[in-house]
Amino acid sequence: MTVDVYATAFPDMHRELYDLHTIGDLVLVELSLNGTHKGDLVLPPGTIPPTGKTMHAPCCDVFHLKDGKVRSFHCYVAVPILLEQLHAAHLAELDDGGKLVMAGPLPERSGGLIVLRTGSVAEAKAIADEDPLVRGVDNRH
Repeated sequence: MTVDVYATAFPDMHRELYDLHTIGDLVLVELSLNGTHKGDLVLPPGTIPPTGKTMHAPCCDVFHLKDGKVRSFHCYVAVPILLEQLHAAHLAELDDGGKLVMAGPLPERSGGLIVLRTGSVAEAKAIADEDPLVRGVDNRH
């Protein structure tokens, strides 16, 4: 994914610099990407519509230099942490509303399971449809 994907999803995105390392023509920058999810987050399995939640995702930028100029640039974002932050806020809202009984990951982080307290199957499906990690992705509830 490119930086543009995050800039579109988090239009107020800013970076917080933690550390800078140089090794010959290699520059490593440890930082975090911070912002509010106000745009579509387009990921390979699907698109997560805006949630209004904030992110503070660890990131590492790698610059390869040659003759003092940037030859290549790579940005590595901890996407699982970003997704967990968006989802944790959603789960907290369900818990505050008395709807969440329990939630947790499946073995080998192959997905997750959420147990809800609702008055009907239709209400449970409506809640699942509002889950930021379910909307826009294959939904098998």
